[in-house]
Amino acid sequence: MRPDVLVVIPNGGALSASCVQSLAAAGLNPMLIPASVNTLPERRNEAVRALLNSDLDWLLFVDSDMGFEPLALDKLLAVADPVNRPVVGALCFGLQHRDPDGMGGFDTKPFPTLFDFVKGTFEIRWDYPRAAVTRVAATGCAFLLIHRDVLAKFDDGTWFDRARLGTELLGEDLSFCLRAGALQIPVYVHTGVPTTHFKHLWLSEEDYWRQVAFRAAQKELAAMAKQETAGATA
Repeated sequence: MRPDVLVVIPNGGALSASCVQSLAAAGLNPMLIPASVNTLPERRNEAVRALLNSDLDWLLFVDSDMGFEPLALDKLLAVADPVNRPVVGALCFGLQHRDPDGMGGFDTKPFPTLFDFVKGTFEIRWDYPRAAVTRVAATGCAFLLIHRDVLAKFDDGTWFDRARLGTELLGEDLSFCLRAGALQIPVYVHTGVPTTHFKHLWLSEEDYWRQVAFRAAQKELAAMAKQETAGATA
């Protein structure tokens, strides 16, 4: 039986259709907290205070533009632990706007929100283990499960206040992970819990052919796996 979890969505507007459908399929009834880019850190802190003032043990942040499987939360809870894995995120992706495409838009690139701490800064872990629970230096809050004992260790109430790392002002999610790391609190990502992230991007011919090549590779791998299975059972 799933334990009671405080599910919080900091919401700057209407929820995406995928988020609404995912919440309904999972049977989740979230607390909606009005938030903007500027107020997001304090709204997340508000959610933390709500959890600590309740009898609940777990807080789940879900961004309003996320889609996820009905059992996504259950899968995180299955690997989470108050001591050994008190912070566990799902596999989420962000979107980088890179160079101008010469047609009024930008070249875009998805990136996994798994970060390592390398030479004094957070770097994206581009090659992550598939369908595994892996420790990271930081991850985002798009679908993030946190145990109350972690939050109780912060004695100054600055859980998600934006922090500086050198000259860089970090987002509230990396700021939380930076503080957690300083307190020796481990952070994990379960790459076997996929999500989708609704984003606006510029599609081009290059994207089309990239998808064609990807689908062809998927079919080839599936055919190889089928042959190996047939050979093993022959």
